[in-house]
Formats: sequence, C-alpha cells, structure tokens
Amino acid sequence: MDLALQFAARLEGEEALLATTLDGLVKGQESGVLKPTADPSAQLAAWRASKNGEVRKQAHNLAVLWGDKPRWPRR
Repeated sequence: MDLALQFAARLEGEEALLATTLDGLVKGQESGVLKPTADPSAQLAAWRASKNGEVRKQAHNLAVLWGDKPRWPRR
C-alpha cells in the first residue's frame, strides 16, 4: 500500500490519472481494508484540497476507510 501511495503522490498535475488511481485504491479495499504502514494523513489532506472533485471524493473515501480524520484549520 505504501508503494501505491508513493506512486499516486507522483501524479501531481495529472488530475484525471490521479483520480483513476485513487479510485482503484478504493476499489481494492472492497475485499478487505489494507492500511498503509506510513502515515497517509498529509498526502490525503493534499488530495482532499485538490481542485478536482473526483480526486477530493476518492481521497475522502480512502480517509474514511483508513480512519484518517480531516484536520480542519483552527479559527
């Protein structure tokens, strides 16, 4: 899973490909959740802030599956 996240992180600027990759990661979790060993919080936060709605959606789905809570800015 860590290698898959590293690959996806390198797709910055390729939003359509990134969205498809993240969708594949989500679908791969259907048979059983496999969490990365490295903390994915920073990468998930970056994807949740994407301008691409599909990237945001899939990042949110992965965050839910992996138990990652969004970090809301303090006011």
